[in-house]
Amino acid sequence: MDKKNHAPPYSLHIHARSFPVTDAIRQHVLEKIESIEKFTHHVIDIKVSLDKQKLDHFAFILIKADQTKIHAKAVAENIYIAIDKAVVKLKRLIKKYETQLREHKALSTATIDLNVNVIAPEK
Repeated sequence: MDKKNHAPPYSLHIHARSFPVTDAIRQHVLEKIESIEKFTHHVIDIKVSLDKQKLDHFAFILIKADQTKIHAKAVAENIYIAIDKAVVKLKRLIKKYETQLREHKALSTATIDLNVNVIAPEK
């Protein structure tokens, strides 16, 4: 199956304030999002907000996965660099989140101590 024609299992929204989203910007975001897909599973929704204020470009990426939201924000002089920085931060946060999930271990049923009150039937 060709990757270009393969639809992702999540919804992707790219929004820009103060400037239009060009095909080059959209393609750059798609390439970076594909690199994030390797790190996390169960992605439901990805929102990418881009903004320009004076000389700074802002990239804000929000990922909804499972029961959590992970977001990263980056500022740079170029929109492409801002997107790259936000993706690097997002990868680090996703790794941290998945490490926390792996290391969280529930108590086994052998170690759970239950208090049971038995009421004797009336005679």
